[in-house]
Amino acid sequence: MATDEHSIQYSILGHRPRSASLGSRPGSRTWLKKARGNALDRFIPRRLSVGRASEHLMLLSPTRESDTSQGSLSACDRDSPIFSSSPNLFSPGCSAYQRKMKLLTKGDSERKMLVFSPQRQNQARRKGSLLDDVYQRFEDLHFSPKSTNRNLPTSPERILDMPNVRDNNSTNTLDWGSTNTIAISMESNVFCWNAETEKHSQLRAGGKVASLAWDHEGAILAVGLKTGRIQLWNAQQEKIVQEFDLRPNRVGRIGTLSWAKKYFCSGSQSGVIHIHDPRVAESSVGRLKSHTMEVSTVKFASDQQHLASGGLDAILNVWNMHERKVYKEIRAHSSKVKAVAWCPYRRSVLSSGGGGDDRYIRLWNINSGMKLAEMNTGAQICSMVWGTQEQELFTSHGGTHSDILLWKYPSLEHSATLQFHAEKVLHLALSPDGKTLASVGLDETMCLWKVWDKRLKSGSRRSTSSSSPVMIGNLR
Repeated sequence: MATDEHSIQYSILGHRPRSASLGSRPGSRTWLKKARGNALDRFIPRRLSVGRASEHLMLLSPTRESDTSQGSLSACDRDSPIFSSSPNLFSPGCSAYQRKMKLLTKGDSERKMLVFSPQRQNQARRKGSLLDDVYQRFEDLHFSPKSTNRNLPTSPERILDMPNVRDNNSTNTLDWGSTNTIAISMESNVFCWNAETEKHSQLRAGGKVASLAWDHEGAILAVGLKTGRIQLWNAQQEKIVQEFDLRPNRVGRIGTLSWAKKYFCSGSQSGVIHIHDPRVAESSVGRLKSHTMEVSTVKFASDQQHLASGGLDAILNVWNMHERKVYKEIRAHSSKVKAVAWCPYRRSVLSSGGGGDDRYIRLWNINSGMKLAEMNTGAQICSMVWGTQEQELFTSHGGTHSDILLWKYPSLEHSATLQFHAEKVLHLALSPDGKTLASVGLDETMCLWKVWDKRLKSGSRRSTSSSSPVMIGNLR
């Protein structure tokens, strides 16, 4: 049966008509209409991983003398109507075609011109919207710090005596404001210590303090009490400028606070999160209710549109503050969730740490709700804070060990350990410039760690005097 040039082309490209002749020129409207009517059988293989255009061109190109090992064509080639009508095209049954295929595959019979295997897992597009991918690439360029080799200190740069520090699973009594002032509570007093001038002041709250939080300007300090009251202090003038009383709501202690730009949220023992606006007289302008037990931590994201909350019910919630409802509910931890922190160079990434029965660090993508990574730390996670000079995460621990651990992002590979505290490390806070880490332990000490110093590069060492602990006096 005679075969025209067009049918050979379709055979090479993987199109195999069930009817050899459709009575019209291939590719025309009449030909396509008849082809559909005759149920044209087409198999289109995946050609994403091969250079189909270049290999097809080589296949159809004239044969050079070096392509033939015998110097002449076989009888099959000479007698073939395919070769006689079109010397540049070869049938799969002819030796010239086979020699061409051998040349293209470089003698490797396992190599395939057309790949029929499914797409590999590592080539699959990651989950999430296209906007998320574009946004993450933008963050890679503008928000990610540069990595530089450095040596971490083996001991604190400074040590402060902090008497009357109490252990509690749902209190947050350390914060470092944008004016470089550390606020730390001891019983019913709040001490403010400026890390630059080393001056300190004392605020008498009139009740046992359960939580502290500076506003974004570092001028106003919110103080939550165990009685259910919240005080706003002007730290420079050392006086209360506003007070919110939640005792009628029977919320119990206010164990956690977090500021947005114009308002702040408080987490209570009753499991309710209250929204407070200092610009209005009401004690609360909104409520977020989802936790069934005490709220142990609340943290605003940098966009201030999302709020993360963890509770003693082992639930991690991400709230949409515009709609004031739960955006994502995560039930992965088997113990209380007190350590929560937003990643500063991945705005959609949230880290969380579990209590003594869980001991896991977990990273989450809040847009998809997917778990990005997890790591068993081997101890209760009391607090966590992200580094801003390096892509890293600091965690403080208690129970089996009382150390501060450093984890690389995004692998969560353990890279360093800061050891000094003799008992559980309750709280962590990072300085505004991201170079000093403050830690408060149950051993009644606060340590300042120089976690970033341009002078500390790989192979360099500090002098003995600067690396030794320095007692700068207590704050009794």
